[in-house]
Amino acid sequence: SSSVDKQLEDEKKLTQTLLDLSFESTFITKNGKCIYINKNVKETFGYSEKLIGKTPFDFFHPDSVELLQGKFSQEKASVYEGKVFDSKGNIHTVAIESQYLDYSESRIRITKMQDITNQKETEKIIKESERNYKEALKNAGNPIGFINQENKFTFVNKAFEDFTEFTANELIGKSYFDLADKEDSKSKEKIKLAKSGRTVSKHRKKCISRQGEIKDVEVSYGFISSSNEVIITLIDLTKEENRKRDLEKQINNEIIKNREKDHLLIQQSRNASMGEMISNIAHQWRQPLNALSLQMNLIDTGLQMENLTNEKIQKISNKSHTLIKSMSQTIDDFRNFFKPNKKKKPFYITNAINDTLALVEHGLINSNIKVNFQKGNIPTYGYENELCQVILNLINNSKDALNENRKENKKINISLTQEETKAVITISDNGGGIPKDILKQIFDPYFSTKEEGKGTGIGLYMSKMIIEENMEGEIIAHNSEDGAVFTIKI
Repeated sequence: SSSVDKQLEDEKKLTQTLLDLSFESTFITKNGKCIYINKNVKETFGYSEKLIGKTPFDFFHPDSVELLQGKFSQEKASVYEGKVFDSKGNIHTVAIESQYLDYSESRIRITKMQDITNQKETEKIIKESERNYKEALKNAGNPIGFINQENKFTFVNKAFEDFTEFTANELIGKSYFDLADKEDSKSKEKIKLAKSGRTVSKHRKKCISRQGEIKDVEVSYGFISSSNEVIITLIDLTKEENRKRDLEKQINNEIIKNREKDHLLIQQSRNASMGEMISNIAHQWRQPLNALSLQMNLIDTGLQMENLTNEKIQKISNKSHTLIKSMSQTIDDFRNFFKPNKKKKPFYITNAINDTLALVEHGLINSNIKVNFQKGNIPTYGYENELCQVILNLINNSKDALNENRKENKKINISLTQEETKAVITISDNGGGIPKDILKQIFDPYFSTKEEGKGTGIGLYMSKMIIEENMEGEIIAHNSEDGAVFTIKI
């Protein structure tokens, strides 16, 4: 008998130890009174052995007592939620599992509780966050909707209503696939992937509106684990394509306007250069015109002195023809300079510089300007006449600066070198340079440092356009100790 009692005592201790090791708060009742509470009841809720002999309803919240009494009257095991007080009067939300058990010729009820207060608070925060999140999405620009595990809408924003032409009330509870214009197996596959928590790539599909209009859309899916929903975001490609076409049309119109503006600037630049050229032609014709005048005087003198022989007439005629031919060549040179190049072609930069210098030679001589040209035999590919126009603009600017700022020792230096695959043209002068405060603006259209009426402000702008856009090169400016330095790389 003593051995049996010992065995029963050992089993009781073992049972209590196992109950104390449990993570759940457990109490045992017999005839409605507590006969045992485990360690977790004491640690979690702060109750002591004083609970023994009392009804468990004493520490349950009044809201849960009626539910608990009903559950306790049931024979089968059940799981439910309730609220309990701890020893300090704080309320805890608990998950309760309770069932009857026949033990040692007695009928007892074992009740286990798990404190889920923090879990419930977290769920409350998440639900509040979801409400705020959906509230924020209501006025989002793109159509956005949420679907549940049955693929039925639980939320749509205003943009989604406008896109589908259905109201939110009509869409909530409606299947997402009802909006597809045909069997949508690809979307089903994507949604299945999203529900598994995997990353889902965007895909294109067709949706049908209330009026039967079929629209191209790009769809993305994401899984919201807290609410077990899939968020669907649509991009209206039909609208996007129309917007893109309108944008392209605007861009093309702007390009046309800019081209017209550039053509006008080019024409203005050429007109300004032609004014310079007419002045240069006048300089180059002055000497042969004087010589022709001299030949005419020889004829007059010969007639007056009656010694005009056939030989003298032939000599005067030959000389006059040579002078006239030279003047005609001058016209051809200037005409060729202004003739636009229709095609790119290979040419030597040295020849382009020499041709330009020949056109302005007399103007430079009359201004007492010395030009030093360090030649290099470097070929390039592009529009030769346009490069000549750039060089002409730079030389004319140097000439104007020198005439304005120096009385003597006026110099323009031109060098031609090779830098890796680029040809480098450097044109500098000793005219005092460009003021620092406007150095960054000199290539802007209509910006001029000259007095009003003396400059168009388009020469350097056109030079930059020609070099960077037509010759695929670059042009920069800086000051040296003596004056301005322009560097062209093509």
